Amino acid sequence: MKRVSIALAAVLVSTSGVGMTLGAVPAAAAPVHPVMNTGEYPPDGVYFRNSPQWNDTSRISGWGVYAGNRVQLRCWGTGTDVPRRDGGRNTLWYRALNVTRLGAPGGRENSGWINAHFVNDGTGPGQVVSGVPRCGGVTTATAPQPASKPAEAPLVWAGSPVESQWDGGEPASPPSVHHWLANARDQGHWAVDLPTASGQKVVLYVAPEARGTAVTTKVDQIGAACANGRNGGSFVTVGIYSGSLRAGSITYAHINPSVRLGQTLNRWGSVVGTVGSGYPRNSACWTGPHVHLQMYSTKRYSCYNKGYTHNYPVHRTNFVGFTGGNKASAPRRACP
Repeated sequence: MKRVSIALAAVLVSTSGVGMTLGAVPAAAAPVHPVMNTGEYPPDGVYFRNSPQWNDTSRISGWGVYAGNRVQLRCWGTGTDVPRRDGGRNTLWYRALNVTRLGAPGGRENSGWINAHFVNDGTGPGQVVSGVPRCGGVTTATAPQPASKPAEAPLVWAGSPVESQWDGGEPASPPSVHHWLANARDQGHWAVDLPTASGQKVVLYVAPEARGTAVTTKVDQIGAACANGRNGGSFVTVGIYSGSLRAGSITYAHINPSVRLGQTLNRWGSVVGTVGSGYPRNSACWTGPHVHLQMYSTKRYSCYNKGYTHNYPVHRTNFVGFTGGNKASAPRRACP
């Protein structure tokens, strides 16, 4: 089944997961399957749609599905061409009933249209579940076909955000072993600490490897740098895009952000924040003024500069790693 994230996820305004008893009992003949991928962008949950069109939703809290729910697939149709994070497409939609939560607010039946990406039916991309009929009276294209080969995100490189020393300080913790941020959605493919003076500007430097390739950058997440949510400043994750494709991201932690969530940034020279200071020392999180930098690739893996060693001087804009493309074969690998 289509176990990949989509860039357009819309979530339910959080309500409780308590079951409701309103609505009709489903017909036994129609197949029932669990839902999946409902928590990609917290809070957990996905609205039902009024038609097989992504933006056609009433956004009623409790009308839709949550993790652990099961849906009965009544019929299928095709609709909005929803892009996935890996560049593929998903046009298959089901008219479905939530059999775990039969009723929705206002006494309505908890049913509607849901993209197949959220149904764990065991099929391949674009394949209709056996026994589910096509919906009558729905304007659709031809029956959905298996997804075409996903487009490749371009190779993009990033530069150092500060003047520092690679893996600076003691003890050494090189990118081959350094930890990733617990609160970041993009669990990095490698990370490193860059010690520097507090108050220093943390600057975004991102560029495509191939001349003429269009690359844009946007703030995709801001959160607490330390796992307990305190005493370590914040982190900012900047998504790296080529058109609708998300090549990957670069994250800066233990900083005071100067950007807002969703803000589009100039990929070369935008200040994302300043290096923090004054937090209680915590050997598992904050050991003094520094930037924790990590990179992530949406498909395959990000890799780091193999030329830097412990405490090696690194200057602003100096190459630190690649994302997108196909440079690394596993996490925590140096670029070939």
